[in-house]
Amino acid sequence: MTSDMNGSNNDKEPRHSKPVWKTPAGRYGNNRWFVFSPTLKRIVVLASDLEYDESVLIEANRNMKYFCEQPRRVQVDLPSGLVTTVFDFWIQWKDGKEEYREVKYRRDLLKTNTKSRAHRQVEAQQTWCELHAFSYVLETEDEIRSNPMYLDNWKIILHHLAMTADVDLNPLVRKVIKLILTAGQLTIAEVERLCPGVDRVLVKAAIFLALHGGRLRAPLETKKLGPSLLLEVGDQ
Repeated sequence: MTSDMNGSNNDKEPRHSKPVWKTPAGRYGNNRWFVFSPTLKRIVVLASDLEYDESVLIEANRNMKYFCEQPRRVQVDLPSGLVTTVFDFWIQWKDGKEEYREVKYRRDLLKTNTKSRAHRQVEAQQTWCELHAFSYVLETEDEIRSNPMYLDNWKIILHHLAMTADVDLNPLVRKVIKLILTAGQLTIAEVERLCPGVDRVLVKAAIFLALHGGRLRAPLETKKLGPSLLLEVGDQ
């Protein structure tokens, strides 16, 4: 038996737009992160370093349309007893598919006690998703931190976008894209030189906003973010 402790979904709005939990007090969540999401245009609260890293990868995924942290609380009656649990993330992809995600440190899943809090939580979430026909993804640091360079690059990008969230960068984004489209390829340093009189912080932010939206491409998986990073125009 399962129950859903959340409101119904409005088809015109994302299924989840705000977390269901309140910011925890006490020991749990001592590594909380409060970060600005360029996609959601709001502060996202994350309960651990690993959740923060996962949120960075979600933001970096061009196929993501919406996401929400701590999106849904459910109760599931397992053979070991009733479990109340909150998913770490919900994602809606651009193709319309949805999934719930849970983030765990590998050490918590390697515990031999199958009645541990982590094991019961994962079992309850898997059961609920199977019964309600949702995809469920469980990730550890093995998947989330498999490419440290890519993760670090996107942390820098998202930090710049948070600092310039109140600035209308769209005119500068259009200029940057036009410059790169004309040249075919340009490095970050070359784009900065072609924008004389414009604060370099804003030029970088415009580049990063275009990367975040998929309007520019760069080999962020294999190259460190810096002046020599080569940029190309992405899908328009």
